[in-house]
Amino acid sequence: MEHFAQATKVHGSTFSGGAPGPEMLFQMPSITGTELNMGPPVQGPATRSIVGQVKAILEARRRRDRLFEAGLFADPAWDMLLELYLAELVGKRRLSVGCLCQSAAVPATTALRWIRCLEEKGLAQRAPDPVDARRVFITLSDAGFEAMSLFMLTAGPSLPLI
Repeated sequence: MEHFAQATKVHGSTFSGGAPGPEMLFQMPSITGTELNMGPPVQGPATRSIVGQVKAILEARRRRDRLFEAGLFADPAWDMLLELYLAELVGKRRLSVGCLCQSAAVPATTALRWIRCLEEKGLAQRAPDPVDARRVFITLSDAGFEAMSLFMLTAGPSLPLI
């Protein structure tokens, strides 16, 4: 947790002296309509460290998928949460349903079922594309972002094993 000791600015809140508690964790602004893809990426040394960790986890999971039988380690909900969290951290803030289905490394019907499950659990939300009515975007909900942030901040040494 030493790398979180410096002051970190995330979604307009500053945390110093270590990891924030759940009551202070990354206050995410309300995102609606065309605001979904706006705003700068989150900055700060702790956030850059988390971005690196999330990317490393996703890369390791894809490497594992290439080496072992397809579906042996399928965990589409976790893959989607990681992808959505990374998108939020780097300022993209939303992913198309198609992109999210592809990143889950499972058939589209399975991925769509898991997207619906994440929505029902309040971890993700749909938003229509303001330009193309045929396309839908998925974002992390406030609760989803806070849960992922808390997990990443508290996973400690076990994080590379995921």
